[in-house]
Amino acid sequence: MDNTRVKICAGLLAQHHNVHLMSCGLTASGVLALLVMLIGSTGSAALAVALAAIILLGTAETVLSIRVGFDKELWTDLARKPTITGAELAALDDALSHFRLRKTGNAKRSLESRLSGSLRLFKRQTWLCGAQVVLILCTVGFYGLKGLSG
Repeated sequence: MDNTRVKICAGLLAQHHNVHLMSCGLTASGVLALLVMLIGSTGSAALAVALAAIILLGTAETVLSIRVGFDKELWTDLARKPTITGAELAALDDALSHFRLRKTGNAKRSLESRLSGSLRLFKRQTWLCGAQVVLILCTVGFYGLKGLSG
């Protein structure tokens, strides 16, 4: 099998780190804002819930980032080979099963299915970070406008 799609997938998954760094900054901002709010006994319950949601989204993004990073390493390694054989995919399945990262006895997946699964995880990671951005902007916008109106 030609590995062009594998190279493209590995290159795209390499960007997971940038998404994760952004999410870490947003999560840290949420934690800091929540701590300031709790220490200063200011803010509302709605603000605390919004900040907690930002933190939870960041936590979920971190879990996905770990998995996407793992997939990136696997695809980067396979992308170095000129072709990928069915035997190599079977060996990968065996190794993943050995470390309990894949259920034993699962049907063999095609290369395309595997690539699609990795990209789906990366998209979920990106959506979680995007949700953090939207939630922060909405929260800042709402409380900023509320502060301006008195």
